Amino acid sequence: MQVEEVIVTAQKRAQAAQDVPLTMQAYSAAQLQEFGVTQASDLAKFTPGLNTAGANAGQTLLFAIRGVVQQDFGGQAESPVATYVDDGYIATNTVVGVKLFDIDHVEVLKGPQGTLFGRNATGGVVNIFSKQPTATYDGYAEIGYGSYDNVRAQAAFGGPLSDTVRFRVAALFEQNGAWIHNVSAAGQDVGADQDVALRAHLEYEPSADTDILFTGYFSRSHYSWGPYFSLSTRTVNDSAGNIINSVVVNQPTALGTQPSDAARLTIDANDTRDTGGQSRLAGGTIKATWNLGGPVLTSVTDAKSAEDGEFVDDDASPVSFINSNNNGFASSLSQELRLYGDQGSLRWYTGAFYLHIRSGMNPDRNWIYPANTRVDDWFTLRTNSYSGFGQVEYDLNSKWTLIGGLRVTQEKKTYQYDSEAFSLTGMDLGPSRTPYHGNESVTLVTAKGELDYHLAEHVLLYGGWNRGAKAGSFNAPFAGGTAYPDSGIPYKSEILNAFEVGEKSTLAGGTVQVNAAAFYYNYQDYQAFKLIGLSTQVQNNPAKVYGGELDLLAHPVPHLTTQITASYTHDRVYGVSIGEPELLTRVAPYTSAWKWSALAKYDFKLPSGTLSVQGDVQHTGQFWFSLSNYDATRVDGYDLFNARLTWTSDSGAWEASLFGENLTDKRYGTVGFDLSALCGCTQIGYGRPRWLGGSIRRNL
Repeated sequence: MQVEEVIVTAQKRAQAAQDVPLTMQAYSAAQLQEFGVTQASDLAKFTPGLNTAGANAGQTLLFAIRGVVQQDFGGQAESPVATYVDDGYIATNTVVGVKLFDIDHVEVLKGPQGTLFGRNATGGVVNIFSKQPTATYDGYAEIGYGSYDNVRAQAAFGGPLSDTVRFRVAALFEQNGAWIHNVSAAGQDVGADQDVALRAHLEYEPSADTDILFTGYFSRSHYSWGPYFSLSTRTVNDSAGNIINSVVVNQPTALGTQPSDAARLTIDANDTRDTGGQSRLAGGTIKATWNLGGPVLTSVTDAKSAEDGEFVDDDASPVSFINSNNNGFASSLSQELRLYGDQGSLRWYTGAFYLHIRSGMNPDRNWIYPANTRVDDWFTLRTNSYSGFGQVEYDLNSKWTLIGGLRVTQEKKTYQYDSEAFSLTGMDLGPSRTPYHGNESVTLVTAKGELDYHLAEHVLLYGGWNRGAKAGSFNAPFAGGTAYPDSGIPYKSEILNAFEVGEKSTLAGGTVQVNAAAFYYNYQDYQAFKLIGLSTQVQNNPAKVYGGELDLLAHPVPHLTTQITASYTHDRVYGVSIGEPELLTRVAPYTSAWKWSALAKYDFKLPSGTLSVQGDVQHTGQFWFSLSNYDATRVDGYDLFNARLTWTSDSGAWEASLFGENLTDKRYGTVGFDLSALCGCTQIGYGRPRWLGGSIRRNL
């Protein structure tokens, strides 16, 4: 039994994942199903060095790779880990939690990918590819049921319409009821979610040298207010009154309310409602490929429109203190042209890329009850990005390959921020902060230099340097806050110089796969996000990161599959200004020093099919959800245990599964914000509790 070969496009062409000289994890459709991955954020459970960050108790999600993270939850913010779906860039954080259905494979590329992917790939790239039309009819239908009335139904079908035209359509419906009980007579239970998604592909192949793929998609989600729990926390001050820490205390909050009971999954929040949150994503992609008699020309045109509206009872308490309603939007249009040539020992790329984004909040609305005030913030960021790139791979001989790449990006941004105060009855009280208008124009240079050595037929060693960059941008002061002047609204571009060595080997006749890497990052002007009180701000700081990763997949005996992954990340951000008079050294948020997972699956042959028994454990080490690294923001390390039982018929037409996730019903923090200085409380979102379920699938 050999290790499954996953074909990826990490270097903009089809290759086996083991032949790509960069650190990555690639997951096939079968592996995603075995791991129980149903949305993009689930990838962090099995991928070494990959974490998630976010806001709204996890309703807003983004990726963090090896300490490269951006927490800013404003509608104008982009992540330094770029996410693509079917070659189309997702320009907003609010839909990174996209549901995964009818997927062909997923790639997680680590380290700067600035040459071929360009801007905002400082930390890496998450590449998601759906199944494409096929020359024969193919499809499936699946329905499942689980805890908290979780219903998940999906189906896909496709095939030829003629000799030159093929299609595929896919749909998903999923919903679950509330899993957090609200004991407040005025409030409602939270955690409910409903998602609908549609995707359609139409492929036209007029000749052997021309292929055009049209893709359209739509998704919509409705969910409760952000399912936050409230901790009772207090600030710790020095003799001069400066905040130097915040800690969890065993007493009521400063509002006089009891903290939430996470163990029993109960909150006491009078304003929280079971509906109100929503998001929508729609768009289309046209990918055209022409074989020019040697070189291959590819054009990718992509347009997206996203909207979201989240409601949050920020204090999650039985008193009305602060409520928020974030109404974000992002529309994008991109065009890429790239030319690829393969001349035996020489392979080369060249191309150009354009991206336009219009994003922001309309508005970010906050009710501040002690001040009898509502503050509305409106802000819009317009981005135009132009770039040209090239990369060359040259085989020096049968063993050595030299790779070099360069990308130059010109980025221009225009930003407008306004904030207005109203009484709770709606009376206009005037601007809560002077309107701000800003412009930025910057040239970013990203590059790559690498040397590969083919030690043996299935052993690849690689080492090199990658320079990544993320353009500067603008802060959106929360609720018109004046904790910093207008000069603190813009922040600079970040530059990451990454040095990495690694190996990829397939051994023992293809039954063992071992991948390992070590890296060192030198960060210039790392874009560090902080929230102190109600002041949200990104500032630039130097940072350094180093660590290593291991991924071992093996079939030691027939019918047995085992996998072990591990990562170590040592991360430090320097010169951090929090509340103390001196500058501090801190660990980037949502970055665990240690992560590991272990999985075992055994297949039993039955008279009428095959039964697979699988168990896994995922360990996430201690991390902080704030750059302050205060005690109240620390999330202790935790282990999650999962199991899956799957029967597959001999023909492969039928599949039935039973699964259990988080079998020990562990409470583990996912996102949070420290509000100790405001209400003596801290909001924290927890991962899902024990979740049991099953599904039946019919493959056509």
